[in-house]
Order: sequence, then structure tokens, then C-alpha cells
Amino acid sequence: MTNILFLGELVGRCGISSLKAGLAGIKTKYSVDYTIINGEGMTNGYGIGKQHSMQLGKLGIDLTTGGEKMFYKPDFVEFMQKCSFVLRPLNYPPQCPGKGAKNVTINKSQFLIINLQGHSGMKQSIQNAFVTMESFLKKGFYTIGALRTNRILYPDGIRSKASEIAKTLKPSDTSLVTVGGREFYIWRYEGHLNGITNAVVLLSYPKNAFGQKQALRMFISTNVGLSTQEILDLYVKRWPIEVFFRNSKSKLALDTYQIRSQKGIERYWLIMSFTHYLCCICKGGYCSFEEGYQYLAQSVAIEHLEQLYKLSKSCSSFEAFSQATSGCFVHFSKFAHL
Repeated sequence: MTNILFLGELVGRCGISSLKAGLAGIKTKYSVDYTIINGEGMTNGYGIGKQHSMQLGKLGIDLTTGGEKMFYKPDFVEFMQKCSFVLRPLNYPPQCPGKGAKNVTINKSQFLIINLQGHSGMKQSIQNAFVTMESFLKKGFYTIGALRTNRILYPDGIRSKASEIAKTLKPSDTSLVTVGGREFYIWRYEGHLNGITNAVVLLSYPKNAFGQKQALRMFISTNVGLSTQEILDLYVKRWPIEVFFRNSKSKLALDTYQIRSQKGIERYWLIMSFTHYLCCICKGGYCSFEEGYQYLAQSVAIEHLEQLYKLSKSCSSFEAFSQATSGCFVHFSKFAHL
């Protein structure tokens, strides 16, 4: 069982003193695994500042939420662009800094934490909380890919180059994950990137090459709800897709077609995909695309040679043979280079 502690609004020095005096004992008594607090009133009821939010983390708070007062402090507005441990209301306009939801892993289980602000007694004009929740949960599109190791991350709100962060890592800072039969040390970051409000970034080293600069790899997922294992398993599946496009461009003219209409493009994709599939099964069982393509090309070339041979036997002169095969030579030339 996972125990999550949520503390109501923290106000001023009195609240901070109470937190210092009692939080550790409460967490021990109830075996608390994760602690959330409404901290927007930390500065005597008038918002929360950058240093204040970081202080809460040092006191044992894992996540801080806020509402209508959280942007009162100018330094915190900029800080929220990079901060991963404070949530603004999800139903605030998307232009507002920060994020309104966060996926966390607690005791190897995934939890989605969402901060929503109600309307009763509030002056702000914001989206209905229930509408926001529904639309948020319906979203299902995300991106998984590789990143260069010079990307900037903001762990604990501090601007750092990923490659520099990697230099400070120890195996104890990471988790050991098995992907495709191989083991990797993975360090997980969740938060702001330049140009991306919230994402998961994974720094990866092979188990037998930890700390080696050339072995460092980085991966990104814009779906922060995915576990580290899920992200890497999905990324591995990406490689066959890359191979499909490479083969389709080099052998099936994907990068040279000149069709403009939507229907024409859809038909072309259907024919090309079927041809790709045919290349993989044409020998009576599954084979590689390259092997199947060579087999089909050779078969077509042999058929052309057989047709030429039959025509040569039926023609009475070279002129007649040349006229009968004028179209065949053009067609056959496409396969001559194979």
C-alpha cells in the first residue's frame, strides 16, 4: 500500500515552524511515501517565492501546489518555467508558466497528480475544472525519440547541460533497466526543456560502460505518464520504422513521387506498403526486405529475358525483333543495375 500525505494551505512563519517541528514525526508515524502541500500562502498569505519553494523540498515536501496567489512573487513567475516540483492549476490558460499535472513513481507504482482550481468565490475567469480534467485525460498523443547530450535541463530549477549532469552521476543515482536483453543505468529527469513545457528525459549508460562519455545516450518522452521501462521499450520499436522508411526511399521511390492529391498519395502509400510487405514474404516465408527485394527484382529480370528469348525465336529478322522489343528494353533497364 502507498501512503500519500496532503497538507492544507501553509501560511507564513507559523506554518513553516509547524512544518519543521512536526512533519518528520507524522511521516514516520504513518509511513508516508509521498508528501504534497498547498504552499501558495507561504509568504504570509501572499504567494510563494523561488527560495521558499526550494525550502519546502529541503523540509521533506515532494510536491507543492498553489492557486490564485501563486504568481504574486515576480521571481517565481520565471522560476515556474523550469520548476518540476510545483504545480499551478491545470485549468489556467496554457500560456501561464509551469504545469498543472505531474506523473510520479512511488513504490514502483505510477500516480498522476493533477492540480485544479474551483470557481466558487474566485475572481479569475478560468476554464471549468471538470471540462479541463476531461479534455486532459482524453489526450493520447506523445513523442518518444533521441536527444543530443548538449540539451539544457533544469533539475531543481537549476540550468544545467545534460552532459555535465551525467559527469556527476553515480550508479546509486540511477536505476538498472533491461532493454532487449542488455542492462543500462538510467537517470530520469522530469520537467522543463527549452521549447518543451514538460517532458521526461532519460540519461543512459550501458552497464559495462557507466561514466564513459562516448557511451552516454539521451531519450525523451513527452508523455510523462510512461515509466522508464515503457519509454525505452517503445523507443526500441522505433528502429524497424526507421528501416522501413530507409528501404522505401532507396528502393520504392518514396522520396521521388510527384503525386499531389490526397487520394493519389493515399493510393501510392497503399501500393508501396503492399510492395514492401510482398518483399518480406515473397520467398514463401518471412525474409529481410533486402533479400526479398533482390529475389523479386531477379525474378522480374528473368521473366523479361524469357520474353525476349521467345520473341527472338518468333521474329524473322533483327529489324522485326528490335521493333517488337522496343518497350521491353526500356522497362528491363530499370532492373539491369541489380
